[in-house]
Amino acid sequence: MQTEPSPVSRPVRRLATESGAAPLISRLNPSVPILLPRVLSDEAQLDVAAQTDVAQPVEAEVQTNPTAQADAEIREQTLAALAKLQTQSIDWKAQLRVFGLSLAAFVIVGWLLTLALKSYTSITLLSILLVLVIHEAGHYLAMRHYGYRNLKMFFIPLFGAAVSGYGHGSVFQESVIYLLGPLPGILIGYGCGLIFLQTRLDLWRELAELFVIINALNLMPVYPLDGGRFVFGLLPRRTYRLQWLLQGLIAAGLFALTFVVRINQLSTVSGIALGGLWHLARANNLANRVRTSPIGQAASDNGQIPAAVTTELIDLIRDEAQSDKPRTIAQYAYHAWAQATAKRPTPRETFSLTALYVLTLASVVVVQAVYTVSIH
Repeated sequence: MQTEPSPVSRPVRRLATESGAAPLISRLNPSVPILLPRVLSDEAQLDVAAQTDVAQPVEAEVQTNPTAQADAEIREQTLAALAKLQTQSIDWKAQLRVFGLSLAAFVIVGWLLTLALKSYTSITLLSILLVLVIHEAGHYLAMRHYGYRNLKMFFIPLFGAAVSGYGHGSVFQESVIYLLGPLPGILIGYGCGLIFLQTRLDLWRELAELFVIINALNLMPVYPLDGGRFVFGLLPRRTYRLQWLLQGLIAAGLFALTFVVRINQLSTVSGIALGGLWHLARANNLANRVRTSPIGQAASDNGQIPAAVTTELIDLIRDEAQSDKPRTIAQYAYHAWAQATAKRPTPRETFSLTALYVLTLASVVVVQAVYTVSIH
């Protein structure tokens, strides 16, 4: 049974209707006659308005705030770039194209350099090329063995060559990858030296010197050379703040040693050490931020970054790296996460790797001394 509002309520209803509050009050409780004064109608209106504001989705803020919209776009593009790094595979045609074009650029620049300096011959250029190919092939095969993706071998005119790829291996596996570049080259250099002692052909002497010198210098404990990545990777994680200091001391020591032993290549390595200080500090800082955050405790998803922490990781790396480039953020994020969550080596593995590294460098010194005596 529906009741008629009392005569007293009619003026109040009319007043509420004229003020525009009647619809709001009716939404609150349409079955109750409006017997409230106007001030309560206004309070109800404010209450409903507040509820409406809370219910607005976050996307509304993104649409009205240019900064938030730009951040959302960068985050989406970075997520896409990170997914591409972890899943997409480069086909053989793309790998050969990168290898061929970079090789052509390296040869052209090297040939022009031989014409300008007149102290290097085309044989020297080809010998250096052979040393670099064998060196990087060792890295490439090791990375392929351990399941790294997106592998590319390419040359850098005037600097050398490199292999890039993405994978989440243990520190032991990474250490093996670093050593399998210079170690085979040094052994081949020893073999070329023995052949020279038998034949006395200058070609074998030049090959022996290039194989040993280039690979031995690459084993120096200087980041970003293989030796530096090997040594700093085996050091305890808590030493990450001191590693840049150690790198600086090594750079100064190599520069001073240049004037003692008269080996000009040491000054080049010293310059590389100084140039790598900033990159070493940044890589360690990013990895430490990931390691000490909840992100570093998330379990790996088949060698990939867990989806549950991907957005948080991107935001952390973007704040630390101060970059708005999606691909750069994605690369930093992946390497920092891989470094922070890599399985540490056992004491036995650490001892074995360190012994192999030290013995290799010691053998270079001994063989060089014996070789110098033999040719004289």
